[in-house]
Amino acid sequence: MVVQGQLDWPIVRDYVNANLHLLLFGLSTAVLAYFAKTIFLKPRVFAISVPLPPQAHPGWSSAVLEEPSIFSKDPSRIQCYCPATGQLIGTVNLATPDDVDAAVGKAKAAQLEWRNTTFKQRAQVLRTLLKFILEHQEDIARVSCRDSGVLPHFDPDLTVQKTMIDASLGEILVTCEKLRWLIANGENVLKPEKRPVTGLLMMHKTAEIRYEPLGVVAALVSWNYPVCQSTVSYANNSFIM
Repeated sequence: MVVQGQLDWPIVRDYVNANLHLLLFGLSTAVLAYFAKTIFLKPRVFAISVPLPPQAHPGWSSAVLEEPSIFSKDPSRIQCYCPATGQLIGTVNLATPDDVDAAVGKAKAAQLEWRNTTFKQRAQVLRTLLKFILEHQEDIARVSCRDSGVLPHFDPDLTVQKTMIDASLGEILVTCEKLRWLIANGENVLKPEKRPVTGLLMMHKTAEIRYEPLGVVAALVSWNYPVCQSTVSYANNSFIM
């Protein structure tokens, strides 16, 4: 096929024509293998549904507290309100020592099952959470706005506020990037690592670093970015926020 350093194109053409069926078969096999891998080996992402409370709907409004405070008339409950407008969002029960013990017990039971999951199973959970956040990002940003003193648009007359843009950048973008990073790198970071052992006396030994879960972890986090702070644990721990 090569004549004086150059391809003999007529011979190449004849070769291709003679073996065209083999070339087409190889090409079609490669294409089918690619799509089969994309379709059948793609990780399954489950759909989850969480009812949207009335306070999270667009256009929601409520009574404005005369003196906004977390303290309510009932000392066993605390008030939740929008710091930007003073509108009452709702009230929740104060956690008693028994409530905390019960929450720790549930977290411990969940962690015993969660710690036995594989990296692949945990990544599947993160993909499901990522899918939910992307599909409901506007609702999540709206809840963050109302809970932490945020308005849909900036109001120069208010000092305690966060706009939907702030919520999207601080909550949605950061959380999604954290999830994507964990899905792509979590296994490599947490899998056991071999370490060299030096010295003649230790030549029969092996060394390995393993990352073991702690169990139930208490997370005392900032109040202004709750979604970002509550990213599910990838390291086999359960946590109470």
